[in-house]
Amino acid sequence: MAKIIPPRAPVSPEEARLAYERIEPRYELLREDQLIAVNLDITKAAGIALAAEPNLRALRGDIVRQIPRYDLEPLDSLRDVALAAWHVDAALSPPVAENVPRILFEPAIALRRALLVQARALADRGLIELERLPAARRWRTVDVAETLFGLAALLRSAWAEIHDKTPLAEEDLERAKRLGEELLAAHRRLETPGSGKLRARAFSLLVSTYDQIRRAVTYVRWDEGDAGRLAPSLYTGSRGGRPNRRA
Repeated sequence: MAKIIPPRAPVSPEEARLAYERIEPRYELLREDQLIAVNLDITKAAGIALAAEPNLRALRGDIVRQIPRYDLEPLDSLRDVALAAWHVDAALSPPVAENVPRILFEPAIALRRALLVQARALADRGLIELERLPAARRWRTVDVAETLFGLAALLRSAWAEIHDKTPLAEEDLERAKRLGEELLAAHRRLETPGSGKLRARAFSLLVSTYDQIRRAVTYVRWDEGDAGRLAPSLYTGSRGGRPNRRA
């Protein structure tokens, strides 16, 4: 049985840059019909893959024994693929909402704070699940938008039970969704020509590589029933849902 390995510490930007240089030629090999719409935070998805990678690599022997014809390339390249995606997202994302209008960004930050305060109070009373609260430690435009989406979705899912136990109104949840959409739209307008395509290629390669590994892990760990813990979905806790191929 494979030993469970604790996740590694966060990677360095230099390690991610070198991984990108190794992986970048593979982006051009992706066909248009292989591209997946970017519908979640790439850095978050890369982080999930990187945290899982040591445990997945520990299963290499089990995969070889139980699936003799399995192509080990996805498993062997996962760390580089995830690091490269992390690098692409970091390189193309303004670190602190650069050039996003303050009239849009500041209300979004204030609303994020207000929703988190109320959500945590509700969680303390056992009215919503604490582990479902999205993190709000980062200040990039996309992170603020993702947190607003996540909080709005979480609170709305429990609205029947909490609507009379919080000063929040449904209008606050609608406003969170609207501000999130406006932030993402403003962020996309900042992207340089071609950056959207590069981001899509990095994301698509990460998703397809990780999915191939998850299928193998599900097979070899079927009896143990822990495949979802060893290789959690990249879409866990995301508003994005399942990946969609581009038209």
